[in-house]
Amino acid sequence: MSLSNKQPASVSNRWLSNLIRPRASSFSVESCFNLTDVDPSTPLDARPALPLLSNSQPLQVRCRHLKALSELCKNYKFSHLENIFFAVQDILEVPIPRDARHTVFEFMLACIHGQYDDLGMARVTFYSALKSRDHWEDFVDMYNVLYALCKGGRDISGFEKNIAKLLMTWIDMALSRAPDQSPKAVPIDYLSDILHLLTLTGKFNFAMFEETEVADMIKAVRAAFQLSHHPKDIQACLTFADVVVRYRFVPFEALKTFLEILCESIVLPEEVLPTGSLSVWSIFMNLLRSHCAHSSILTLCKFLDSPANPVIAQGAMQLLSEAAWGQKSKTGAETYMVSDTVLLMYLRRATLQQNGVMCASVLNCLVSLVENPENKLGLLDWDVIWDCIDNCTEYVLKLDSPLKDMFEYPVVDEKADRLDPIYQFVRFITRIHSQFTTKKYLGPVARFMKTLYTIRHVISENLASILLTYYETEHVLLPSAENWLSLLLDVIKTFLVPVTVSHIIRERTLVIVRHVYESARDFYPEEMYTKVIIPMMTKMAHEPDTEIRQGVVDILVDAIHDCRDKTCFDTMLELLDECARCNPMIPSSKQEHSACMGLSAMNGLITIFERLLYGESTACAKVFKVITESANSNDDVMCPSGGVKIIALDLLLRLRCPPNHRIYVIQEDDLNDPTTATMRRERERRKPEDKSAGLLGPAVTLTPVKKQPSPTVLSYFDEHTDPSSGTSLPLDEALKAYIKIISQSSDWDTVLFVLKRLPIQLSNKHLFCGATLQIHKLRRAVVKWINTRKFLENVSTLPPTVKRNDLNRYAYDILTMLISYRRVFSKQDQDEIVYAFYIGITHVTASTKPCINALNLCCHELPLSIAKMINEILQKMSQIISVSSVSVHILEFLSALARLPNLYSNFTSDMYKPVFAIALNYLQYSHTVTQSQSATSTPTSSPMIGSPLPGSSPSTPLQSKEPQQHQSAMAQYVLIMAYLVITIWFTAMPLRERRKHVPFIIQRLLGGNPLGRPIDEQTFTCIDMLSRFSFSDISLSPTKSLVSKVLIGETSGTKNSRTWVYGHTLLTLKTAKVIGWVEVTIRRPSGTFSMMCNIENKIKTDQVDYKTLPALLMMQCQPDIEARPLDDGWKPKSDEDALGITFEDTRDDDQKTTVTQPHSRRQSEQANARNNIRKADQLLDPGLLYLQLYNYPDITRLVEAPPPLPDDDATLRTLATLDRIPVVDFHKIGVLYVGPGQNHEVEILANTIGSPDYIKFLHGLGTIERLRGNTGNTGGLDREMDIDGRHAYFWKDDVTEMIFHVATMMPTNLERDPQCSAKKRHIGNDYVSIVYNDSGADYAFNTLPGQFNFVNIVVSPHSISTETMATQALWGAENSFFRVELQRRPDMPDIGPITEPKLISAHSLPGFVRQVALHANIFAQVQSGANGKREYVAHWRERLRHIRRVRDRATGNTSAPTTPLANATKPKEGISLEALLDFTRYT
Repeated sequence: MSLSNKQPASVSNRWLSNLIRPRASSFSVESCFNLTDVDPSTPLDARPALPLLSNSQPLQVRCRHLKALSELCKNYKFSHLENIFFAVQDILEVPIPRDARHTVFEFMLACIHGQYDDLGMARVTFYSALKSRDHWEDFVDMYNVLYALCKGGRDISGFEKNIAKLLMTWIDMALSRAPDQSPKAVPIDYLSDILHLLTLTGKFNFAMFEETEVADMIKAVRAAFQLSHHPKDIQACLTFADVVVRYRFVPFEALKTFLEILCESIVLPEEVLPTGSLSVWSIFMNLLRSHCAHSSILTLCKFLDSPANPVIAQGAMQLLSEAAWGQKSKTGAETYMVSDTVLLMYLRRATLQQNGVMCASVLNCLVSLVENPENKLGLLDWDVIWDCIDNCTEYVLKLDSPLKDMFEYPVVDEKADRLDPIYQFVRFITRIHSQFTTKKYLGPVARFMKTLYTIRHVISENLASILLTYYETEHVLLPSAENWLSLLLDVIKTFLVPVTVSHIIRERTLVIVRHVYESARDFYPEEMYTKVIIPMMTKMAHEPDTEIRQGVVDILVDAIHDCRDKTCFDTMLELLDECARCNPMIPSSKQEHSACMGLSAMNGLITIFERLLYGESTACAKVFKVITESANSNDDVMCPSGGVKIIALDLLLRLRCPPNHRIYVIQEDDLNDPTTATMRRERERRKPEDKSAGLLGPAVTLTPVKKQPSPTVLSYFDEHTDPSSGTSLPLDEALKAYIKIISQSSDWDTVLFVLKRLPIQLSNKHLFCGATLQIHKLRRAVVKWINTRKFLENVSTLPPTVKRNDLNRYAYDILTMLISYRRVFSKQDQDEIVYAFYIGITHVTASTKPCINALNLCCHELPLSIAKMINEILQKMSQIISVSSVSVHILEFLSALARLPNLYSNFTSDMYKPVFAIALNYLQYSHTVTQSQSATSTPTSSPMIGSPLPGSSPSTPLQSKEPQQHQSAMAQYVLIMAYLVITIWFTAMPLRERRKHVPFIIQRLLGGNPLGRPIDEQTFTCIDMLSRFSFSDISLSPTKSLVSKVLIGETSGTKNSRTWVYGHTLLTLKTAKVIGWVEVTIRRPSGTFSMMCNIENKIKTDQVDYKTLPALLMMQCQPDIEARPLDDGWKPKSDEDALGITFEDTRDDDQKTTVTQPHSRRQSEQANARNNIRKADQLLDPGLLYLQLYNYPDITRLVEAPPPLPDDDATLRTLATLDRIPVVDFHKIGVLYVGPGQNHEVEILANTIGSPDYIKFLHGLGTIERLRGNTGNTGGLDREMDIDGRHAYFWKDDVTEMIFHVATMMPTNLERDPQCSAKKRHIGNDYVSIVYNDSGADYAFNTLPGQFNFVNIVVSPHSISTETMATQALWGAENSFFRVELQRRPDMPDIGPITEPKLISAHSLPGFVRQVALHANIFAQVQSGANGKREYVAHWRERLRHIRRVRDRATGNTSAPTTPLANATKPKEGISLEALLDFTRYT
């Protein structure tokens, strides 16, 4: 029995009495229920709480009690809860406040959570309440109640037929309240929650729904998907779609709607549909696995056929392509297979709509198709694909968009702009291009090339290159193809003429055009000239690309060269001339400076000229006229690069001709000017034959430019030339252009270009035989510019490193070369040239040195003009001798001048003084510099050793050991040259004049000597030389006479000989066998003096004198070597004749005593002139004997009476050693002959004969002497067995001797000596070698390598005369000139007058070269000593030191230094040193 039956009636009716009892505010819900005795298995009746919740109660009280009841419902079981809901249902009305309504919904949730299994009718009541409500403010509570009521979609019992409609209603409510879409997607309120509940409901209860209900759900979701763009809402829609496919199926009536969702989803961007979200593709693949697969594919295809919504069409395209060809379609279970052909047909139909989105989608699909290598496409498929591409191409080309930029700079992100047809089109073409280049493309190439041709105006460089390569491979542009000419014109207009096309493509097109031209010019010349070449040139006059201009010009040049029609030739030449007009252009990124657009055309004109030079002479003259007109025009005055003028000048300045006046063009680049050299190299590099190798095959090689003289184009017609044999070019126009540019141009680069090359061209004298008038104008202009100091006054663009005062050097270079044109100049013109050089030495500038060297050259070539100006020249040189940069050149000039007596034969006594003044001034300056550096310099035996060059700062530190050696060698050399000038000029002066200049020389020599310091050795030897040559021209060493041999004998010994030393003199007295005769020998630093003395006093003796009388008679007969001059018509008949050697008899070599010695005519004249000068004074002055016997210059040692040297072998050895020290300067010079084509050491040394000019040159170097029995110095050549040859050339003057080691005169035996070592041991040890270069090529310095190879003097025939030409053309048949160049080791400075190569006439060549070799050998000896860190000591100084050592040993003064002359010339008190040393006062 239950507890309710035991209760009394009064208790059971208690709730009713409570209802009718008046309410009290203190009542609570808990008090309505007996919670203390609750049976857990028996639910509590909820109705007792109804009075507290009735509408008679205040709303606040009701809500309070309802909340309390809700809490009880969570913990206790109740029945009749629907009665409670009915009691409070009125609170849900809209006017009731939101909080109160929320309390009711909370009550519903509490009931559901606490009483879910025992809800009973309350479940239906709650659902009905939710279904009937549409108040949006309560939607959250409504959704929560429904979600809890159905357990998240899992339990829909009681309302399974209505819940779907309810949720769809709620979706409509949410969509109706959707906000307006902004740029930033905003989610629709509660939409994703509703969709989520709908998805769960369908997932767990799809079996309870009809197909129509599912279709309605899909449509509702489609509406939500279409309206919302927020990722959360989109993801909720896709989740529902995935559940439909997985847990049910898509009804056919909703299939289109369902696919629309997928199509729109697949094209959503990344930010809307993140990568990690639900994949649309998986939904679609599940759909294809269902029975709806076929219908789905057809539906998608219909989307393509009539795209009402482009986005859907795009998505459908993507789904279809992915299903058919994508990688994702190959994964998972087997799906429905889409036919490629059918799909491609639909794609082609889609492209016909000419819709941008559709085209982009189709192209995107095709990319997926072609880029997957697993897709096997047939030819039919490829045809359909290219049909689609053709349709898309037609649409894309209509768009006004930067298609070309898309090809040039494709977008990397494939997802970007996928609705852009241009982007997708470029993407597809790029994929095909990639496959084509990697040889993976299997489709028809012709269709691909057709598409490229269609879009040829916008394709990229690589695609254009592929198209051109296809045309080359298939020979589409050759005459064998149809419409080749029109297609060629299209290619030219597309890829060549527009300046916007890539340079590489334009250059490639040029190669094609050139090949087509070379292939068709023989068959279609007129068509090529009129329809290809001339149209191609229409806009080239303004072409900014220099390389393209050059390429087009190259083709035009070939066309002009090949053209045989005069009209076409003139037309194309006119076009080329128009392109050659100066037109400055803005520099490109690869160019540092602006260039001229006419350069390539002018280069073309030059190329035509170079080719026609060996062809049609008349046409060549036309081209030459155009070039000279350009050189003389003023159109390019303001061109920053020099314009076409500088290129025209480059050709003109490269013109040369041999003696027969046949013109040719040299091809050597001048490295000193990179501008035109680069242009010329670029022109050669861009020759089509250098780059025509390709698929077309090798191009036809252009006619090479020859280096031989032209057979038909001449520079001058002489009387022996047939005028019909060719055409002469007006070279005077070239000279006119040079003069105009130098005088008028303001551009420094252009002027410098002419100035640096004009002297080189002027050296080719035969080139200007017909331009005598312009040669005169050039000489007058240069002389005027120099005299008025207005040279290059119009140039306003001088670089900051160039001084205007130094510009005259270029003028002097031209004037120096004009010396070789002396035959066309009058005596006055020659005087003006010398005067211009004189102007150059009035002030020390960069021009002073070349002016001095030019004056040195003028001494040989313009002797009369030099003789006229020599006094003024010497005066100016005496004023600038202290300048270090020119001092050495001045002294070399004086040294060379002294050996040309004809130039100063009219000198008066005072005219010699400036010569001595120059050398003495330098010595004084040198001593002054030495004194200023004595505090910091290391003391040496020479005042100039270790001192810097004259004019340099004493405080300048030496940077390295090599510059120190260099400065030391140069300082020694200049000092030696100064003393040498004094010596050779003093001996060259007439004997009667010498005494007058002694005081002046001694005064100036002592003036530079520091006060209180001893006289240096060189000064002492110089004074000793003055005492020797002041009174007589005697040799420096004695030659034993017959009297001496008879009376004294040739035996040496100390029995009848005794030697005394006093001062710096060794006096030896030797008595003869005959009583009364004594041989007196005086050895001094400058030489040895010997005489025979007879004692006239009677000597008591019984001996009979049998020798005196015969000896005196024999003195009257002394054999001498006879000489005869070389006949003008002499020709060598044998090897000996070739060397100029003949003998008067046919006796054995040992018995031959007379040898002819050929002389050049000028050498004989100079020797005779010099002998005539001295012939007037041949009496022996007694002063000579006084000074030789006196203690001069040690005149203060009068009291000293040193004993004689011991009569022993040591004294004999001492005297013999002193006698072996030469009294003259001796020089060995090698002479080599280089035959035609020779460049190797052995073949040069093996020469035994040379050319006639070489033989004449040898004769001019010196006199030939027999070696066997020669008692002089032979420079190491054998004098006994003729091992080194039978003869050698010698040259000497009073103080110098030279021997020439001539290789052709030495024996040659290649069997015994294949390396010619016997010759090399002499020539290889010579410091200086004279190389007569007949090879026709430059001579390399190290051709004959050796340790002592310091200097090479290279003589090359340059402008040789010929007797077969007219005299007026050659300006003298004997006017041959040679190029003389000095090659030196890198560590040697500039010395001599040929620091730059000079042009020397054959008449002056031997003497000039000999003098240069002499000076070079002196410096080489000094340099060799400086490199070995030792001082170069001349022979006189060495003799002085030896005498000093003998004296010191004799007097016992071994501690005194041997080099400084400590007290040798210490004057007495009251008497000056100058007065003591001036021997003219007491002789």
